[in-house]
Amino acid sequence: MRRLAPFFVWLPLLLFNLWAYPAATASTGEVATFHVESVYSEAFPQLLTYLDLRDSSGQPLTALRPEQLSATLGTNPLKVVDLKPFDETGEGISYIFLIDVSTSIRAGQLSDMKEALLTWVGNMTVKDRATLVTFGEKVNVLQDFTADTSALKAKVQGIHAQDQGTAFHQGIMRALELGQRKDADLPNRRVIITLSDGHDTVEGGITKEEVLKAMQISSIPIYAIGFYNAPLTDEKQAYLSVLGEFARSSGGEYYQPRKVSLQEAYADVYREIHQRLVARLDCGTCGGDGNVYRLQVQVKDGAKVLSDGLDVRVPNVTGASQEKGHDSGQQPVPGGEPSGKQSSDLPATGTGANSFFPLETAWKNPVTITVLVVLLVVGVAGIIFIVRKGSQVQAIRREIHVGKSELAGVGSSQAVQKSSTSQTDSGLSELQDRADAGKTNSPGASGETPIPQSFFRTSLHLRFTVIGSKRVNGQVYEAVLREGEQLYLGSKHEKGTLAILGDPDLAPHHCLLTCEAGQVYLTKLEHMHVRYRTIVNGIPIVGRQKLQSDDKLVIGRTELRLTIS
Repeated sequence: MRRLAPFFVWLPLLLFNLWAYPAATASTGEVATFHVESVYSEAFPQLLTYLDLRDSSGQPLTALRPEQLSATLGTNPLKVVDLKPFDETGEGISYIFLIDVSTSIRAGQLSDMKEALLTWVGNMTVKDRATLVTFGEKVNVLQDFTADTSALKAKVQGIHAQDQGTAFHQGIMRALELGQRKDADLPNRRVIITLSDGHDTVEGGITKEEVLKAMQISSIPIYAIGFYNAPLTDEKQAYLSVLGEFARSSGGEYYQPRKVSLQEAYADVYREIHQRLVARLDCGTCGGDGNVYRLQVQVKDGAKVLSDGLDVRVPNVTGASQEKGHDSGQQPVPGGEPSGKQSSDLPATGTGANSFFPLETAWKNPVTITVLVVLLVVGVAGIIFIVRKGSQVQAIRREIHVGKSELAGVGSSQAVQKSSTSQTDSGLSELQDRADAGKTNSPGASGETPIPQSFFRTSLHLRFTVIGSKRVNGQVYEAVLREGEQLYLGSKHEKGTLAILGDPDLAPHHCLLTCEAGQVYLTKLEHMHVRYRTIVNGIPIVGRQKLQSDDKLVIGRTELRLTIS
């Protein structure tokens, strides 16, 4: 038995690797998707940035060369010091497990979740740390950050789902707060993993908008696994949409397991977290001032250039230098107080550059003079534009009045007796009345030529780009959708339908697009076949959903990215 002991020690780790890495093969193909997951500025002027790159089949890319990467912080170019897969960095991860203990999670789901967490904790490295946070009627830190896997497992085993309420939003806020901890032994990289139905039941509690605002100043991705108890109603779908929005807004991912178990869903999350590239970027002589700047990262792959970024608050290095210089008798580094607003240029360390300059010296600055000249030119051009537009409107109004008088003819002598002031004020309203009449009246029925209603409608240009397909990746479908009109997406070639080619799982009329008040709405149509699916941003659609530019749609087997202009 002693000879078999090492076998029983290594067997759980071997099983976890098979559980978590069944398809974690690195790809060397072309970059199809790219986003910046998170960035950490504690070692400023160096930035530690975590990148997610995928090929067209969704496999992670780990063979990127440093020269393919470029980045800026505000207007300051950054140097790529190092670029390697996360698992080669030797870093640990600070895991924040956010656990639902309300009665909405059933016994079987709770058991599967606990089993998955036990497996995850058992595979933590010596550099990893984890904390357990439960949310039900209240939010409770069940276990603070620790590397003690035995303590973590004991806490997981003792979890029970018995609370009647769900303080989900408060739980997210508490997790974000824990992610800001500066303990010396905590790894820089922080991730939040949660299982939830997205439903917050606390009356007068933290709102969705407050959570999203908190995410803007935090760089902690949320990996959310959505669950629901059948049937999937519109209300449950709305809560899951909020959960998905939280995950995507934070830089994380949303998962909604259907045919897979919760343990397999947690394994997918584990793979996602470890399939990242880590870029160490250097801002050189940049001096931190406590302000927020835009980190923009570009990846070049042949002729293709992909770009993504995050807002980053850099440490107040200037203020720290001043304090240090004062304490040691050294001359403090000159610098203004942080404004708290997003800036574009970072002050240079040791140069006396501020994030602003005194008014009395502003006129001597060539950049200021250039900006003022540009503003003056733009202002003059704007005035000319407004004047010309005013003239055109007056001309249109005169044409309306003359046309109305001519059409009225002999029987409308009163039309030519109206004052020019009355004509001007009523011209546009008459034009609108004629457009409304044009819906039902044929030309000449009332003695006037009706004006098409489409003259007044909002027109939106829709561009659908196929993504995630080796065969037709990059193919574009375009259409114009006007206010009050409708457009089908499907496989049928006919007027009023945007036909998507080569997908056997598309219905002839798969889903419906409408334009209302300048917004695009998608309505899922009822079909007998289960394969006729409609998904927006990873969430199956039931009923009606508002669309925005850059949304990802899956209809049948086809994945599309929508651009609205």
